[in-house]
Amino acid sequence: MKFSRNFIKIIKKVNLIRSTNSILLTTILFLVACQMNKSANLPDISNVQVDLEIDRFDKDLFGLDTSNLNQGLSKIDNKYPIFFPFYHETLMEWNQPDLNFEANAKAIKNFIYHPDIRGVYDSVLAVYPDNAELEKQLLKDV
Repeated sequence: MKFSRNFIKIIKKVNLIRSTNSILLTTILFLVACQMNKSANLPDISNVQVDLEIDRFDKDLFGLDTSNLNQGLSKIDNKYPIFFPFYHETLMEWNQPDLNFEANAKAIKNFIYHPDIRGVYDSVLAVYPDNAELEKQLLKDV
């Protein structure tokens, strides 16, 4: 019994040393990578023209005409063919297999009009009414 307790203590110490060494090695590699000359191998992109258009999913979702919700959801699904199914089915879990589409649409409408969610959305709009500053920052170095 005494042997097994000592063995377990030794194993715990070895694991602690390994994890400490891993953290130390990761930190050193991170610091070394940060010190490397990043501009040495970068191509010159100063003459590259970029057209940037940022679509706001939040504005499209909260701007839905709830009297014609099915058509609006179809438009959002076409505009965001990759993101909307992920948002709809995985994040929000609105696409419940045992519910019909009208029940899912009702859940989306309840979400859009929920006072707490609407308050958060209104706060986001107050801080980020448009994308001008974000686009300016993204295009600054291009």
